[in-house]
Amino acid sequence: MQSSTRTRKGSLKGDNTEEGGSVVISPAELENVVQRAVEVAVKEIRQLLNEKLEHLESRTVELEGRVATLERQLADGGVDQLTSRVNALASQGELQAVRAESRESLLQSNGNEQYARRNNIRIFGLQPEEDCRNAAVNFF
Repeated sequence: MQSSTRTRKGSLKGDNTEEGGSVVISPAELENVVQRAVEVAVKEIRQLLNEKLEHLESRTVELEGRVATLERQLADGGVDQLTSRVNALASQGELQAVRAESRESLLQSNGNEQYARRNNIRIFGLQPEEDCRNAAVNFF
């Protein structure tokens, strides 16, 4: 008669031990252990797959709802909205081009102003009521 109560290798209760203290496991016992391990592993994998499938199913339902909403919007005059949106984006591109050109013009005018200052002088102390041009000529 075999007992399945084991605590440690070599300390078996029953008559499954040999003289050397090693454990003897019958093929039927080994098959039962492997079968239980496989059942537990299959159960865990099945549970994990079910969770993943539920997540995918909820995501699919959500996306189908969004697609249906977009289809309704398209059917309710969405083409006009789409066209206006494309035109707005094109206008933004044109607006950016105009801004870039304006910025370039501003930089060029600033450069011209800086260059023109080389030909000008400042004379402090002249009153605005006087003829500034004649006063400057008389000063030199």
